[in-house]
Amino acid sequence: MYFSFRKIFREYKEISLRYDMENQAMWCYFNPHPRPCFSIIMLKELKQMQQSIIDYFHPENTSFQYPVRYIILASQSPGVFNLGGDLSLFTKLIIEENRDQLLEYAKSCIDICYLNAVNYHLPITTISLVGGLALGGGFEAALSSNVLIAEEQAEMGLPESRFNLFPGMGAYSFLARSVGMNAAEKMMLTKWF
Repeated sequence: MYFSFRKIFREYKEISLRYDMENQAMWCYFNPHPRPCFSIIMLKELKQMQQSIIDYFHPENTSFQYPVRYIILASQSPGVFNLGGDLSLFTKLIIEENRDQLLEYAKSCIDICYLNAVNYHLPITTISLVGGLALGGGFEAALSSNVLIAEEQAEMGLPESRFNLFPGMGAYSFLARSVGMNAAEKMMLTKWF
């Protein structure tokens, strides 16, 4: 199986990729439209990117020309890493009573965070570079990386409790593993930090 490194860099609408050869790092920038949240398009593109990287490192592919040691998530939206779930889509699907699409959206989010958390099952390190706001699922995505680097002005939090919701897509698990259960619960009930 031959999988070209260039196939990873197919044309995307809501993410952009850059390879840093010197540091052996793959940069994945969020570039959503019209809002800085996880749209269905962005979720599909993130999944395609993840699968392309996994395919490139498949054991049968002996053509490794470009090693990747780090995958870095960042954002091209000024002042925002990611605001999480697409609330407009949620509202629309709830009104339509479209449980199947809501479930599909949730599973896509979980699958992407899982692969990030387990390093794509590859000998790489995943990193999130958070500049600005990372709320809800955006904070969860950042937490799913092996390393989270927050710029000084970054603000992170789980605002779901303000809407009588529980951030249950994995945020609690990621937080509890990093800071302990008590601190995680306190953070989840705080506006943001």
